[in-house]
Amino acid sequence: MATLKDIIENKKREIGLDKKQESIEKLKEKIGILLPTRDFSGSLSKSGINIIAETKIKSPTNLQRINDKSMRDLAKYYEKSNVVAISVLTDKNYFGGDKAIMQKIKEDTSKPILQKDFIIDEYQIYQARAYGADAILLISSILSKDKIKKFIELSRELEMECLVEFNNEKDLNNIPDTAKIYGRNYRIINYDTDFKKANIHQDIYKSPDYIEKIPANAIKVAESRIMRKEDVNYLKRKGFNAFLVGTAFALSKNIKMTIEEFTNANSFSKKGFT
Repeated sequence: MATLKDIIENKKREIGLDKKQESIEKLKEKIGILLPTRDFSGSLSKSGINIIAETKIKSPTNLQRINDKSMRDLAKYYEKSNVVAISVLTDKNYFGGDKAIMQKIKEDTSKPILQKDFIIDEYQIYQARAYGADAILLISSILSKDKIKKFIELSRELEMECLVEFNNEKDLNNIPDTAKIYGRNYRIINYDTDFKKANIHQDIYKSPDYIEKIPANAIKVAESRIMRKEDVNYLKRKGFNAFLVGTAFALSKNIKMTIEEFTNANSFSKKGFT
């Protein structure tokens, strides 16, 4: 079973191979003929329940497929729903994703696309834009504050936004004040521990949300451990603007109904969660 360290080391090798196959200059040529990006931050700022729906078929904790749908099939369900954006896993080795799949999903849908990967090199940011991302995930625990700041600046130059993810106060303090979108991940991932053992979920009802420590004007996204519409209601009341949901949709036997329940969560529970 892999560790986060293994994933990062594999990512470095993957980037090296990609650079040999497609230079930054070639990526810039692709970017030059693309349409403007879709408004990711605007989609998360709407009133109501803003769901970022994730396309995921496996993870390091479960290397078997977790559903019988392809990532494109999932995205087509999302396109017909009230979710406000689509998150696409592009790590191939551990998550079964691919940047080419993201490009196809961008063509299939009209919603903003968030690329989820382990971004550690500016090359990946050019690559993300060239293959259809409107926003990218940055993980605070694996980057320095200076690097996060530089990556945010480059992303904006390329008309993309960054969702900067943290798990604890140390990671939160590592996020520069130029960040506009903060993601509170309720999954603990340690660097050197077996991923399956380290992939411990925090209880969203008992764990700190850090809302008061996030800049008031920032967009606040809750990630992971969101399995029921009641979870969305609770996190909405805590002050989160948007909610990234993946596993609950991937495992659903009636994905259309599950999406409807999540996107209409407030109408199901006006007085609180059950």
